[in-house]
Amino acid sequence: MHIFKLNTQTFALRSFRISSYLVSVLALISLAGCAAQIAYRDGVNLIDRGQVEQGLKRLNEAVEAAPGDAVYRSKYLQTKDALLRSMLDEADRRLRAKNLAGARDQYNQILRIERDHPRAIDGIRTLDQEVRFQELMNNAKQAATRNNREVALNSLRTILIEMPSHQ
Repeated sequence: MHIFKLNTQTFALRSFRISSYLVSVLALISLAGCAAQIAYRDGVNLIDRGQVEQGLKRLNEAVEAAPGDAVYRSKYLQTKDALLRSMLDEADRRLRAKNLAGARDQYNQILRIERDHPRAIDGIRTLDQEVRFQELMNNAKQAATRNNREVALNSLRTILIEMPSHQ
């Protein structure tokens, strides 16, 4: 009888440990769910107030805290896509207006959000090419003012060979 009593106590102790463990796990899951819900709510509120980038960060935190939540993931992806489209339009507009520093800032901001964004990478390449063409154009102008026709023509030829549509 003594052995049975000991086994019953051992069983009760093990059951208590398992129950405590399960309660702890459930509490952690519940806290993670609360953290995700708070991050989601904060993200949506920030976006509604026009603070889209900060809101996007909070939505991403919600997705990371609750990776299986389709609502959080959908809102994050929709917001990110809309933000990147808007930023790309602005960067392209700045590039067309020859505001190269502003365009570069905008493209770099896009790359901070999405490191491998192909259009932003292409935009940076276009910017680098435009800067190079401006340098060649300046060299051509300086050479022309010094009556060095050969250098001026070589600079202009380089521009037209690399980009015939350059204006």
